[in-house]
Amino acid sequence: TTADRILTSAMVAVADLARIAKPEDRILLIGSAGLREALAISNLTLAERYTEATIVLVGLDTGITYERLAQACLAIETGARFVATNGDRSFPTERGLEPGNGALVAAISATTGVTPKFYGKPEPEMFEQALRVLGTPAAFTGMLGDRYETDIVGAKRVGYVTIAVAT
Repeated sequence: TTADRILTSAMVAVADLARIAKPEDRILLIGSAGLREALAISNLTLAERYTEATIVLVGLDTGITYERLAQACLAIETGARFVATNGDRSFPTERGLEPGNGALVAAISATTGVTPKFYGKPEPEMFEQALRVLGTPAAFTGMLGDRYETDIVGAKRVGYVTIAVAT
């Protein structure tokens, strides 16, 4: 496929934040360089410290530090909205299952008592955005997935044809 046909939960989250964020909003980011770049392209402003943050966005960050987790928790405790690219607790690697974004989110939720708004599968925003990118109706769109609770459940909710793959 081509790059314009690829959609990630980070892309969906940034697109929604770009749509709903106010000019004064500042985003405290836990996430990769790619997510940081997507925020910059969308003209969203990053917060460096929790005292500036009005939104906390959590994406997978393999270099996460305790201080960054603490900053996110403090921002949420002082009223920042909590959003996350996806809730995948783990992901498969050549070494086996490793902590996913949902593991980071779980640590923040356990500390703050706040559950974030998720953008990734099985949330409907992910599938609805895919339909806009593809330009197809749900009934003529298929979802091929290996995780029932995210890929298949989410696709069924919005009317996709689903194909489960055992891995």
